[in-house]
Amino acid sequence: MKIEHEIAVNKYGQGLVEVEQLMDLFQRFDFDFQQVFLNEIIFLILQSEPM
Repeated sequence: MKIEHEIAVNKYGQGLVEVEQLMDLFQRFDFDFQQVFLNEIIFLILQSEPM
């Protein structure tokens, strides 16, 4: 995942961007990269610690 994609996901998590912005980004990816992107998001979630 590119750093700008990670930043976009992080900003969404902080409430700084709307889900529609992430959906627009995601829909521009081809199917194979969509799968990679989702796997990377899962990895980021698993690394995060709930407050």
